[in-house]
Amino acid sequence: MQQTIEVVKNRITPANHEFLSQESSDIEVFEAIKQMKSTAAPGLNALFYQSYWHIIGSDITNYVLNILNQKGDPSNIN
Repeated sequence: MQQTIEVVKNRITPANHEFLSQESSDIEVFEAIKQMKSTAAPGLNALFYQSYWHIIGSDITNYVLNILNQKGDPSNIN
């Protein structure tokens, strides 16, 4: 961790830090799902999420935002 900090030390401006520290939004989650290649992964790939977003989107968004913004634990799906 310290090595990483040394690499970026004094390279992130206060404006960059403010931007990077913002919480992720539901729009960003949706945009990320839309941008994923539909059939790149075997099994439950992005096409599933894209096709059924109108049904599962709210649950997926809440789950992802909990991980990103509230330091939720994704280990149960990894």
